[in-house]
Amino acid sequence: MAFRVKPDFSAVWASLGDNTKPVDSYITNGWETVKPPRQYFNWLDNRQDSAIAYLYQSGIPEWDTLTDYEGGAGVNSYTQGSDGKVYRCLADNGPNVVSIGAKDPTNPLNSAFWTVAFVEKSAFDSLASTVATHTTQIGNGSGVTDPAAWRTALSVYTKTETDALLNTPVKQIKYVESTGALSLSISPVASGTVFKVTVCVHLSNGGGATQPLSFALLQNGGTITSGIGGGSVGGGGDQRATITVVKCISPVAGVNTFSISVTEGGFAGYSNTLSVEEVALS
Repeated sequence: MAFRVKPDFSAVWASLGDNTKPVDSYITNGWETVKPPRQYFNWLDNRQDSAIAYLYQSGIPEWDTLTDYEGGAGVNSYTQGSDGKVYRCLADNGPNVVSIGAKDPTNPLNSAFWTVAFVEKSAFDSLASTVATHTTQIGNGSGVTDPAAWRTALSVYTKTETDALLNTPVKQIKYVESTGALSLSISPVASGTVFKVTVCVHLSNGGGATQPLSFALLQNGGTITSGIGGGSVGGGGDQRATITVVKCISPVAGVNTFSISVTEGGFAGYSNTLSVEEVALS
């Protein structure tokens, strides 16, 4: 079917002529056994033309207290509020809705009956701009308002800090290595030093079933990190896994004892080493 041509309502019927509104009984009952005056016909045609012209101009009618609005599943009235926003009806309201009455959509107290139908372009543009900014920040970190806090949250150093650490010579104060017995104690601890702890263990599984192999690194009996290793070794015979871990750890006051605790599997009896280097930036 061809699309209908929009009629021209630049001239409204009887807008300059004489038209008279009939009494309400004429309007509600329609024409009966009377000959209506021409002014009534002018009024009727004028109202129809004016209504159509108004809808052409406004697009969505303005809210008023004389209209009943419907809201519910699949049926929603739309209207313009006095604030210029378009509202969608959520629940029936109007002069003929019993015990409800007319509910102005711009009144915050009437949120159960009306909601803003569309997001304003300015709000959408602002959101789109924010999303674009965050996308860029996530991609390359540019535009971050608080880089220090951002790096702290990610647990990373700046390039300058990293270069300084890489280019700063270290002074080894003490080095101790253990073979077999995986426990070392260092005392005393020099001021301003850190520990570089290197662990190389051989874990075995002599049982009949496959089991995970992992261990924990402890400092003075407290776990520094756990679940080291991962994976599993098949059971039966002499199945082994070799795991090497390097950790930089801050010392505590007094004696520092580092040890290994096997949480799964068992130690193979050869070449287990635990070395601790006490180093300081100079």
